[in-house]
Amino acid sequence: MRRKPPPGEAASAAPLAGVRFTVLGLGDSNYTRFMYVPRSIKNRLAELGAAEFYRCAEADEVEGIEDVVEPWTDGLWPALEAAVKLLAQVRSAPDFV
Repeated sequence: MRRKPPPGEAASAAPLAGVRFTVLGLGDSNYTRFMYVPRSIKNRLAELGAAEFYRCAEADEVEGIEDVVEPWTDGLWPALEAAVKLLAQVRSAPDFV
């Protein structure tokens, strides 16, 4: 996720277009940089053209991560299955359509 392309390589406006992602951040809101890393990753992926295939979530140890993690993981598998099926359909579609 470099900011600049290597020498001799053209920059793309959306080098991660077509990439799908999700992020589950685990943290403790007692820390000053709470969720800094997962938020940074999510924002940078979006800046580079990637799109969420499933909602991103943040779980706080102070409030109990189970209340976020368990429902998030329950929904992750169906969302992942749907994303994979959609990708397979797109890849198998004829180019002339």
